[in-house]
Amino acid sequence: MTTHQATPPATVVTYFRTHGCPNAATSYADSILIDQTFTPEKGWRNYPGIKRSSGAEIRRLRRSGVTRIAFRYGSRVADFSLKEVAS
Repeated sequence: MTTHQATPPATVVTYFRTHGCPNAATSYADSILIDQTFTPEKGWRNYPGIKRSSGAEIRRLRRSGVTRIAFRYGSRVADFSLKEVAS
């Protein structure tokens, strides 16, 4: 059985790498995590647990009504619309 590492969207990786985090997403230990999600009905909510970002997870969030996602790398957080990160 093959395992796959969750790969964050290229837009998110590029943002963190060009804003002072050159090692973002270079290894499993340097993963970019989903920190918060936004829905128009509920506003910003902390994302339960630690979840590495992947295309499948972003598609699941879109189906559940999420319109924005905040990603965390170390102490830096940046939010993106789903249109910006959708693959």
